[in-house]
Amino acid sequence: MAAPGLKEISATLVHHETFVIVAETLAGWRPPSTPEGHAVLERHYQWGHQLRASGQLLFAGPIDVETMGPGAPSPVGRVTGMIVIRAASKDAAESLAHDEPFHREGFRKNVVHSWSLHFVQPEFDTALTTMLAKPIT
Repeated sequence: MAAPGLKEISATLVHHETFVIVAETLAGWRPPSTPEGHAVLERHYQWGHQLRASGQLLFAGPIDVETMGPGAPSPVGRVTGMIVIRAASKDAAESLAHDEPFHREGFRKNVVHSWSLHFVQPEFDTALTTMLAKPIT
C-alpha cells in the first residue's frame, strides 16, 4: 500500500487555531525555594487556574524538568515553560501572556506564537473540538 500523498493528507487535516506562549527565564529569576520565587509560583498557579476555569488554557507545563533539580545549572536564558491557550486574537493572547506573574515580575519573558494545529490523534481531536466549541467565559 502506497503512502498517502499531499492531497489525501490535506483532506484529513484538523485546523484548530490556538496560541503558544514560550517562556524564557530571565536574570530576575528567583527559584521557588526562595520566598519571592514561592510567592510568584503561587500567583502563577492561580493565574493558570483562572485561565483553565474560563476555558482558555489548553495545556501548560515546564520544559526540560530534569534540568531544574538541585545542583542544576542556572535556567537563565533558557526556555523553561510552554503554555497553550485559546484567545479571541493574538493581541488578547499577548495580553494574557504579559499578565502571567512570572512575566509580570521579570522572572521570565513570555513570547506568543499563533499555532495552527493540523495533525491530531482522533481522541485528542474529539476533546479539542468539544473544548474549542465552548465559549470563553
